[in-house]
Amino acid sequence: MAFVFKKDMAQHSLDRGIYTIAKEIGDSQIKNKKEQKFLSHVVEDGEKIIAQIMGSMDNTTWLITLTDRQLAFLNKGLISEIKSTSINLENINNVSTKGGMILGEIHFKDGNEDKKIINMAKEAAAKFTEKINETIGSNQSNEEVIENEKYEHAIDEKVDLVFTGKFTDIPNEVITKVAALFNIDESKVKPKLIPNKKATIFEAISLDKASKYGKAITRAGAVCKIARKKQVEAQGDTTKKKQDSADDKKDISKSKLEQSQEEKNKKASGGCLGCLTIIFILFILFSIFSMCSGGGNGKSSSSDKHGAYVACQSFVKQRLKSPSSADFPWGADSSADVGAGKWLINGHVDAKNSFGVDVRTKYSCTVQRSGSSWNLINLQMN
Repeated sequence: MAFVFKKDMAQHSLDRGIYTIAKEIGDSQIKNKKEQKFLSHVVEDGEKIIAQIMGSMDNTTWLITLTDRQLAFLNKGLISEIKSTSINLENINNVSTKGGMILGEIHFKDGNEDKKIINMAKEAAAKFTEKINETIGSNQSNEEVIENEKYEHAIDEKVDLVFTGKFTDIPNEVITKVAALFNIDESKVKPKLIPNKKATIFEAISLDKASKYGKAITRAGAVCKIARKKQVEAQGDTTKKKQDSADDKKDISKSKLEQSQEEKNKKASGGCLGCLTIIFILFILFSIFSMCSGGGNGKSSSSDKHGAYVACQSFVKQRLKSPSSADFPWGADSSADVGAGKWLINGHVDAKNSFGVDVRTKYSCTVQRSGSSWNLINLQMN
């Protein structure tokens, strides 16, 4: 579910919003990405965050954020500076998705330039593509509504001028509007100007029918729309009050739910803070060691490493009793480029067993790149 981004919003509110959209897309790694701390570099105050996904574009692995205005790209290396870029949704068109056995791709045009995002789980890529198209379509619909409202307002102004005798050249769209206003056949509406009077009448409209919507400004039955406008405004106020009352009730329920969730989060975070600190320190030491030792052959790109990890997750899920309950950490326990396009990924996953109990399973997975896909070479789980 989308949420409005605020630069001063509480951290738990941001975490809850990110967790919700991550669950909707189906990419459980998103919520723990370090780039989340730097969203304010690319997302403006008041923008609505709709979806997020991890993917590779232009040889860089990005946290990709879809808002109601843009596609925002963020990358933060362990030591390197923050990299960011964005594409306005108004420039994006022809969005589609392609999927192999495991991984998916998103293809689109930025103006006339072809773009491609790769190394994503196939289902997540399809859902993210759907969100992009829905957002672009919604923005275009809103623009059409605004244009229609402007057009209707212009016709209403002309109708007012006709009824008050200040406009005698009566366009066809005004006749159509009057016919709809008084629920009569358009062909029976015959406008004419009363001689020596600053008022216009419509012969097919009786004084009784006209008086339901406004007051007569001449004995001939010309109509002023002031009364009708007040009636519509009064109806709108009543509707607004009902809506406000309903919104108040929703806000109260939502507030209670958020308070309950905050209490649960505090209890859970207290016991896990020490563990997370230790894990984070170990990860930093391991990453520095990997960098110093050359990381295998030293030429493997970070996008291949990420793609291999995503592919192994999909293969592991296929062997679980409850794939939908699988919860992978944001990174593998260890990974190594073993040459010839092959990667060895060691990791673990938490998932429900046949009795519905969460258990942790360790795995060792070897995959090999084949074009834009990954093939399983070996998988051991215990």
